[in-house]
Amino acid sequence: MLSQFHKTLPRKLLELAVAKDASKDTIDLSNNQLERVDLSHFTALRTINLSQNNLSTLSRNNLHAQTVDVNIGNNPWNCDHRIDWLIDMIAEIVEKNGRSYFFESTSNQLMNNVNNHVDLFQTNEPECNQPIEAKMFPFSVWKSVKESSICQTCNCYLKDKYAKVGYRYVSINCTNRNLVSLPSRLPKNTKILDLSANQIRNLNPLSKYHHGELSKWANINKIILSNNLLESLDGLESIRSIVFLDISGNLLTEIPYHIVNKVLSSNKIDKFRIGNNPYVCDCNTVKFQKWLHNNYRIILDIKQVRCGHLRDELLLHNQSFYVGGPMIQQARQSRFFNKEILQINSLHLCPIADTVVDALDLINIVLAVSIMLLIIKVGYDFLWQKRTGKLPRFFKLNI
Repeated sequence: MLSQFHKTLPRKLLELAVAKDASKDTIDLSNNQLERVDLSHFTALRTINLSQNNLSTLSRNNLHAQTVDVNIGNNPWNCDHRIDWLIDMIAEIVEKNGRSYFFESTSNQLMNNVNNHVDLFQTNEPECNQPIEAKMFPFSVWKSVKESSICQTCNCYLKDKYAKVGYRYVSINCTNRNLVSLPSRLPKNTKILDLSANQIRNLNPLSKYHHGELSKWANINKIILSNNLLESLDGLESIRSIVFLDISGNLLTEIPYHIVNKVLSSNKIDKFRIGNNPYVCDCNTVKFQKWLHNNYRIILDIKQVRCGHLRDELLLHNQSFYVGGPMIQQARQSRFFNKEILQINSLHLCPIADTVVDALDLINIVLAVSIMLLIIKVGYDFLWQKRTGKLPRFFKLNI
């Protein structure tokens, strides 16, 4: 064992000490200052601890093919192409076992690989130190970021870098990237997605993704879709973990009840923005209005939730294109145009329903009066018969 005690031992002397016996099956080189290591000549080596060193790279050829237990945690890894083989191996372990694998003793667990078997035990998931954009990314998350095309277009960065490895997450900023559709693939651990100021028209891809890809969206708790061209929210119900949602400044003429019920009424959601959309205000708005009354405290732009309201850019840049849809035209020509939905009298929103209610009230009044008159008539006839012994005139028969 050459750990801890040899923290100050010169690197070359340390390597010579290790090289004296190539028949070793276990070597502990942890807590030293090793910058490189080559143990390929240790043909009997099965277990090696390389944690707490200064290793930045490790070639597959540096380890013998029969080595099965390797601890590589807490090293300043340079996550370039030279350790792609190692990153792939870690990512596969995480995919199969979850990140808890790195917090438990797993000496009996093996990861099957074409070339060798490696078990990383009793260590946190290794993380990158270089390049700068990869700094502190866990290996499996960095692999996912590199393979995601959206991170070639947008900025993907790590939030809460100094939290435990399992609590760090990816934030993606795609503001003003001229996107016309949702990204087809998201990196692992993505929790914040900012797609504002693009030209996205719908969320349909969410309902078409297969289970594996949709699961990457399942962890998102903050999604910003403001200032796009959204005309529909179908597919949004696929994301059940939303805490913050911004769909303001789009072309939404309504928010369907199933979206209100499944997404916006979730106990998880904390705040959202839904204003600056050209909402149609009619009988169908009454339920939406009631929902606004119940949730106005968490709607950050409640005063901008208006009938037929469009954000200024849409009107200034290409009015005929953006406001040409029949539903939007209807919303903008309504007598409620630009009025706050929350402030409109619901009876004014739906006058047809109001008339129906008035008619039913009138029928109920007529029935109540008729019943009262009938009771009075029966009582009067009873008293008349008792006093005179004669049937009331109503019951007289001319025979």
